[in-house]
Amino acid sequence: MYKKFPLSLRFIIRLRNWEDQQLAEEVGVSKTTASRWLNGEQEPKSLQELVNIAKKLGVTTDDLLGLSNEFPAKMNAVMKQLPEDVQEAEFERVLKLLEEYQKT
Repeated sequence: MYKKFPLSLRFIIRLRNWEDQQLAEEVGVSKTTASRWLNGEQEPKSLQELVNIAKKLGVTTDDLLGLSNEFPAKMNAVMKQLPEDVQEAEFERVLKLLEEYQKT
């Protein structure tokens, strides 16, 4: 699998303010499995599982694998939906995640 999967997944669920448990519940896996995905210790077992994760998160499999150039535009659209007083703090949080993402 792609090294960016755990970072992309973490980035996307944090944008949604989800915790590991909510990811697990939405996708239908154990919390341990979701945590292993997020830590890069395990990958989805099949293409279908990857597709299911993407559908539940409202993103593409390319977004999850770090292959999409559209994700920054999607992130920008999400940020614009936030109240102005929250945007700055969230932007800083996103920048930190992006820096981590780009290191891989």
